[in-house]
Amino acid sequence: MGNSDNCDGDASHPEFPQTQTSATQISGAILGSLREIIATREQLKRHRVALLKSEKDGVEILSYDPRDIGNALVNANESLKQGFTEIAGSLDELKQIARSPTFTWAMEQYLVAKRAFLADWHEEAFDHIQRALHGHANNCGFDLDFRFHFLHGLIRMGAVREPVASIVDLAAAEKAFLLSAKYADANTEAAAVGFRCAGWAAYCRGKFEDAIDYSKKAVQFNPELAEAHFQLAKAYIRMGRTEQAARPLRNAICMDVIYAVKSAIDPDFLRHQEALKEAFASIRKELRDESERFDHSFALAERRHRILTQCNKVLTVPFQVGENEQQQLESIWSLREEAKAQARTDTIFGHHLAVSLSRSAKGSHELVEHLRKRAFEAFHKSTHPLYEVLNSRRAELDLYEVLRGFRIWILLFGYAPWTFFFWLYVAPAKLPEFLCGSLAVGGWAIIVYAGLPVLCFFLECLLFLPKLIMEALWEHTIAMPARKRLKELESLKDALERAFA
Repeated sequence: MGNSDNCDGDASHPEFPQTQTSATQISGAILGSLREIIATREQLKRHRVALLKSEKDGVEILSYDPRDIGNALVNANESLKQGFTEIAGSLDELKQIARSPTFTWAMEQYLVAKRAFLADWHEEAFDHIQRALHGHANNCGFDLDFRFHFLHGLIRMGAVREPVASIVDLAAAEKAFLLSAKYADANTEAAAVGFRCAGWAAYCRGKFEDAIDYSKKAVQFNPELAEAHFQLAKAYIRMGRTEQAARPLRNAICMDVIYAVKSAIDPDFLRHQEALKEAFASIRKELRDESERFDHSFALAERRHRILTQCNKVLTVPFQVGENEQQQLESIWSLREEAKAQARTDTIFGHHLAVSLSRSAKGSHELVEHLRKRAFEAFHKSTHPLYEVLNSRRAELDLYEVLRGFRIWILLFGYAPWTFFFWLYVAPAKLPEFLCGSLAVGGWAIIVYAGLPVLCFFLECLLFLPKLIMEALWEHTIAMPARKRLKELESLKDALERAFA
């Protein structure tokens, strides 16, 4: 793979496209020190990449099947063809856009060229794409469709199993890809693929500055095009600009982690092993930090869920957790455990997978937040009856205090008339009448001050002693448990509020 994707500027082009397109298993060498940063054996195996053996100088041989692992670990021809399938469109779509007899005829020639190209018939594909673009006999061609130019560029690149040397022309391929990007117009993905392929054609011509410019434009049109980021890094590092290569390489690896393997076995990158190792270490640290942030976030969600579960066991009116919600939560926690296990390997693959798993379980906080709202509703339903019981009893106690206060008023109003009688009638009387009146008032005062309180106390005991007994019983059997229960619920509610603060 490494050699197949590298092309020196002075290399003859037929040596470039004739890569191992017919092989299903491809092998590559990787330094053991780099491989340890990238992935464990199990993680490579998970991506259908197997380590075959270790050789001298810490070099390990790996084997992979490009049909299994997608866009990254494929040879140059297959990578270009994959770009073609991204923008070519289906036959029905192409038929629907026919606008005139001339365009219809050109489209038919394009479809024939497309079929021949996918069948690896180089000459036939070239003849028909020329007709589609420039016409033939009495039929005019159509040179304003980006698909026509893109296929023309692929044919000129020799992206077939057995390319014909007379057809291969890197300069013409580069021009065709640029026209494809130009005519893609609002189709930003097609424009991005066109610039990416133009960058690869320029790279193979040794025009590395142009390759960098085209790759940057591809990234501008489609920032998610991982191959464009990798190609930009490859062009930078081919020119020895290792610091500038680090960021696009990081972007490519974060989009598709298999680019870590691709760069580790690529000759351009292997010329700068120390810079590549530093870049891998930096990427691993970034991914590790991101996976730790996700883990802290899920740890918070899990802690909140644990508190919610404890609350639900104590609530008088527990909130319901649906079966789907429970299954979703269990799935999230299992994903987190798998993410933690992958992160513990401390490899690029491990942290990348941990981040991917964490992102797939991103809805945990939203789900826990829904449960929190239901929990507070359940708290209200559980505490409201307790408050009502305690408040109603307090009202009865207040009434009792009012009744007890009446005794004071009875005493005051009981003394007032006799005092008034004494000063009005007794004080002005003669001595015998005064003494008799004084004795009468004094006797009544003794009765009022001594007898009336005793009578009031007796009446209070008679009326309120049973109530006091009932009050004591209520306090120990109802009020104290209710207050204890209320305190427990309020404590849990405070803990829940702190957890979600």
